[in-house]
Amino acid sequence: MLEGCVSWPDDLASLYRRKGYWLDVSIPELFANLAAKDPSRLAIIDGERRISLAQVWSESERLAAHLIRWDFGRANASFSSCRTRWSS
Repeated sequence: MLEGCVSWPDDLASLYRRKGYWLDVSIPELFANLAAKDPSRLAIIDGERRISLAQVWSESERLAAHLIRWDFGRANASFSSCRTRWSS
């Protein structure tokens, strides 16, 4: 847990895990598993353009590689504002 963050109460965390709401995997792990299982699955619709899970995963890996090169690690916090249209 990052400093300054508040964790969930233990009873709620246990309940969410039992009900399957929380899988104890990171968002990147969850997305990688989805993309590996069904890479052609539609992830984004942007007007006439259709973007698959595999394409989104590829772009996210490219971004992650840039962040690593710039020494931007887990201890760094970031906020990003995204446009409402897909661009790469």
